[in-house]
Amino acid sequence: MTASTSIRPTGAVAGNWQGVAVLLPCRDEAQTVAGVVDAFSTMLPRATVYVYDNGSTDRTAELAAAAGAVVRRESWPGKGNGAQDVRRHRCRRVPAGRR
Repeated sequence: MTASTSIRPTGAVAGNWQGVAVLLPCRDEAQTVAGVVDAFSTMLPRATVYVYDNGSTDRTAELAAAAGAVVRRESWPGKGNGAQDVRRHRCRRVPAGRR
């Protein structure tokens, strides 16, 4: 997410998106995070949006939560650590027959 990020939802994407997670690792994205969370929530209304805050020094986590995201905090800075936190919390193997 950067200030130049542009997500323009035109409506919900057809389908049952319950159980789908949108995973957004970020750091110091207070200017854009609420808009990105809102856009994904509009496009995928039954999905859960998770923001993985990687040591922000601004209001990123607060604004993401206010926009409806579930906020997780990563205490070790760096993209690699943020990605590992996402994988630890959300990625799991889907059992055969449930794909």
